[in-house]
Amino acid sequence: AVVSTQSGHYGRGANFTQGQAAAIYNPNVAATSPCSFKFGIGGDNAGVISLWAFNAGFPSECFPPEACKSIVEELKEGKGGCFTTPPPGLTMIRSIDSDNDIKVLCGKSKAKIDDKTSRAVYCAMSTNNLHIGVCDIENSNKGVEQEALKAFTYAVSKAIESGI
Repeated sequence: AVVSTQSGHYGRGANFTQGQAAAIYNPNVAATSPCSFKFGIGGDNAGVISLWAFNAGFPSECFPPEACKSIVEELKEGKGGCFTTPPPGLTMIRSIDSDNDIKVLCGKSKAKIDDKTSRAVYCAMSTNNLHIGVCDIENSNKGVEQEALKAFTYAVSKAIESGI
């Protein structure tokens, strides 16, 4: 099991959401397009929006405080500017409302991980926290990315139910 880089409530929260997403990711899709989930959790701390905890291997350098602030403003108010000024190394593509009433920002890494693997990025808010899911997907296509998005929104809905 991947262990969060931080201990405490938010470190356990990052591990919880990662486990929820991995457990629900469609096994039929996973056979041909394995997906590795990594989660970060953060929010507002004395006026600075930043990530507090994340799984090992999470690309935290892509989410400095100004990028996190822009993502949160986009999720809450629709005017964060993360589409015109995306987080470093990423392209933000769209905003959607998922089936379980969670607004999600969807993006991608500008660089491929390797010849077979691409990186999808999903961002959403729980009651008080920012959740960012990074999904490294082999043999990715729109259908596979849709399955990863479903797994991400399921994990965030479970985090909400659990008070994370």
